[in-house]
Amino acid sequence: MLKAIISILTNDATVRGLVGLNKAKDKYKVYPVVVPETETHPYIVARIAGKVLGAKNSGYIYNVEVMAYHTSYDDVSSLIEAAENALVSEGPGTIEGISYGFSQLTNESDDFVKDHDLFVKTATFQTHGI
Repeated sequence: MLKAIISILTNDATVRGLVGLNKAKDKYKVYPVVVPETETHPYIVARIAGKVLGAKNSGYIYNVEVMAYHTSYDDVSSLIEAAENALVSEGPGTIEGISYGFSQLTNESDDFVKDHDLFVKTATFQTHGI
């Protein structure tokens, strides 16, 4: 499921425009679980925070966290909004060979990483696997 989430985010033009390319200029700065130590902001990190079996024959329900990092609160707010829009507007289908259902935003929170002077916004989604 995480591979599908990363694909949706990296294929969204608004997200791509906000995060930009990595240092090697070969991929957009959307990462699974952890960002490379040498990467510069802004960037997005996504992870699976939970997985439960849905009702009989309905597949799994995933809790997905998408964390946006940037040096200003306004910029990180724009970045997480773009990520939210990309994920909630994606309908069911197959992405990167993974059956994917709808995503619903369930929570959003703010944080600050003092050691790196970065604002963080985390959006939590409930996503259904098919």
